[in-house]
Amino acid sequence: MMTGIRVKKGSLSVFDIGVWEILLANAYEVDPSMERLDYSVSMKALTRFMGKDARAAGVIAAVDRLTDIRLDFGDSDDPHRKFANVPMVTMWEELTRDDHRIEYSFPTPIRKLMSKMPRFAYVELAAIADGSMSSKYSPALYKHLALESHKRKWIPGEANEVFVQLTPAQLADIIGFPRDADGNMNTGKLRDFVDRSIQDLKKVRRFRTAVEKVTESGRGKAIRYYNFTLTLQPPRPCLVPGDKVTVADGGADDPLYQINSGTWAKAVHLFGRGEVFAGYYERRFFEFWLAVLKESLDKKPLSAGYDLRTFRGEGLLAAINESGAEHALWAMLAEEAGDPDLAGKMTYQDRIEGQIGRAERIGAKTTKLKKLIQIEAEAVEREKQQVLAAARAAAEAALVIPAGTGGGEFEDCVKAILQLNDIEDQHWQNIVARIEETRWTGNRKIVLRVYTVSGHHRSTFKISPTKTEWSSLIEEVASITAEVIYQ
Repeated sequence: MMTGIRVKKGSLSVFDIGVWEILLANAYEVDPSMERLDYSVSMKALTRFMGKDARAAGVIAAVDRLTDIRLDFGDSDDPHRKFANVPMVTMWEELTRDDHRIEYSFPTPIRKLMSKMPRFAYVELAAIADGSMSSKYSPALYKHLALESHKRKWIPGEANEVFVQLTPAQLADIIGFPRDADGNMNTGKLRDFVDRSIQDLKKVRRFRTAVEKVTESGRGKAIRYYNFTLTLQPPRPCLVPGDKVTVADGGADDPLYQINSGTWAKAVHLFGRGEVFAGYYERRFFEFWLAVLKESLDKKPLSAGYDLRTFRGEGLLAAINESGAEHALWAMLAEEAGDPDLAGKMTYQDRIEGQIGRAERIGAKTTKLKKLIQIEAEAVEREKQQVLAAARAAAEAALVIPAGTGGGEFEDCVKAILQLNDIEDQHWQNIVARIEETRWTGNRKIVLRVYTVSGHHRSTFKISPTKTEWSSLIEEVASITAEVIYQ
């Protein structure tokens, strides 16, 4: 909200801004039109949201500082109208035997500004409200980037990037960076802030942030632009519509890896629209997740992308431990949707192995699942042999073997006579070895008699060649063949 608003008096810490954002979000939730004169929030809820180390005394101190702030800002409807020395908020405590609440209200100019919100963007309170940001300027930068990120929506399979270019002066105005009486600022400290801010912004889920510093030419290399690249992430499951949950959606798992049943319908709604996951339904997404999870837990890669992806292997497990299984699942699917690797390679066995991993984690029986793997493996082998047999039959059907010069055809013969021109002894020995050492795989046994025109070399064999194997032999000796006879 405070993008473009100048703080005339007072200063705020990161913790103070976190309290303010919670109060603001609470007001919007109960009264989007901002018509009410006052609002209320439980001290317990406020303290809990500010993080595990927050205390009521710290929240009250933040409230006191907020009431001391004075703001200057303009009117979006009238460029010639300005408001000055406006209190940020008015607050007081209400204590009863059972509750401790913070009551607060906004001055009329603030309420009017909030009711219009011509440049409002959804703010992730978790990113700024627990006081973990290293600089008090980071929340202001985050809110500006959040505003820019909402200029486009995440679409599966696309680049999903937003480019934001700011001069040092523009950045200073956005975050309220201090200047001296002549309007100059410490550009070195501003640069240090930008470096630290990237770490602060890692908690943001809507986008990932990278920054490039573009310097001026010449000596000193002063910074001309800060180029921020925001890589959009898919909307979180809680913000994605989903169909009615069915009993087939998902299944029980170790609490650390448990995914809400409704999440699978949301995955279909969001990721199923893209090319990578086209045709996936709830169960397929569930099995895909289990296979990737087992891959990570067992450290047995299913594809080359295992070592290259942010949310595969150790990266996936780290995301689960840090932000929960739902976040890790969503990030993994987004990464796959943007740059497919495993979706087109995962086998039926991979999916069943994932199911076995889940069953073992919850202590369920796996005999039936393992039997499915065996059945599938046998079916795959049968299909493979059928394909090979069909290919061999098609190849043989396409062969044209010349009829024997003495009459007859290879397909009907019981004896084949191969007369060769005179050749050297070594050449003859090579031909004999070729015939004797070949593993003939046909079903019909024939007698093959081979001799040279002079009668110097002669030999007889019993072989069972296929049409392909016989054709290959005939082609090899074609240049020295005098006659072929089938009987």
